[in-house]
Amino acid sequence: MGSLRFGEEEVARGDGLDIRTVNLPPGGGLFMRFIQDWSRMAVLNKLHIYRIMAQAEIQSLTNASMIVSVVGSGATPDIPDAGRLMQRAWIELNRRGWAVHPYYVIADQQTRLQDGRLASSPWEPRVRKAVDGLSAHLGLGRGERLHIMLRVGKPTRTPVRSLRLPLSKVFGAA
Repeated sequence: MGSLRFGEEEVARGDGLDIRTVNLPPGGGLFMRFIQDWSRMAVLNKLHIYRIMAQAEIQSLTNASMIVSVVGSGATPDIPDAGRLMQRAWIELNRRGWAVHPYYVIADQQTRLQDGRLASSPWEPRVRKAVDGLSAHLGLGRGERLHIMLRVGKPTRTPVRSLRLPLSKVFGAA
């Protein structure tokens, strides 16, 4: 949430994700701004709002023209290779006129499960079942994992692109 940018002034800094790049329903940007404060989201989760949000995420996947799954070794030294592969695929798809939207929820839950952060959670059995099913569906071998999924489709309108910091600011002297 900290990387989301709302309004022209925030967006102009170029150091985050312009909220307009996210496929949200009407009022979605206001809702995202509202839940930036995690205490508000915690209250809404007690009212099971996460179910509605999850359903919207799933629907966006089912409406995609294609899904690109970046899979590979789960060994820590190999993770940057998966990131580089994702970047090359994303750039090439954009070059060919395809819109790309990252979908990290499943990979994130897989990481939480593997790191033991879901131990004793009521979510652990459900996440384990989903991860096991995904592994079988993707034909993952021992030691392999999903790193990220990309929802890909032809845009129906010109997409908004987030600004990027100049490389001199990213790699320059502090």
